Amino acid sequence: MSQGSEAARSKRKTADGSTDRPSGLPEGLLLDLLSFLPSRDAVRTCVLAHRWRNLWKEVPALRITPATTSRYCGASALNRFVNDLLFFRNRLPLHVAEFSSYGGDNFDEAVQYLELWIRYSSSCPVAKLSVTSHDKYQRWLLPKGLITSEHLTALQLTRVKTQDDLDFSSCVSLKAKASEDD
Repeated sequence: MSQGSEAARSKRKTADGSTDRPSGLPEGLLLDLLSFLPSRDAVRTCVLAHRWRNLWKEVPALRITPATTSRYCGASALNRFVNDLLFFRNRLPLHVAEFSSYGGDNFDEAVQYLELWIRYSSSCPVAKLSVTSHDKYQRWLLPKGLITSEHLTALQLTRVKTQDDLDFSSCVSLKAKASEDD
């Protein structure tokens, strides 16, 4: 790209006449910046400018965090958002996939799609995966053999149970981390 067009892009004006400086940044840097936002906020950036319309589809992170799950009116609204996000997102590698279930009254509905979301992120592939079930009394049952990825380097499971021992033999890049209690 020529220096002239770079300069022109960095001088674009917003609707109120101010300069749109973030749009002048390289796409890779914008994607890295968006990857620190919760996914809901990253998607909302599509209204900022024409250039931002589809950037959220290529963000190398999926962040459905406890702080953002509480913004939804229920598990079905959160599930619908995440399912739509995964459907419309470009299937590109992920640095991080962070999934938290809704912490409401209907546990079954809250964890209904966790397995699907994990399978999606593993197919991208994902380097760091975090899964949290937000119920004080019930734990989500992790299906046997669900987490299999040669690209996975870090895994965090919170409020999750298993019926069998976990087998991470197919996760050859997974690194053991010492517990903070040690």
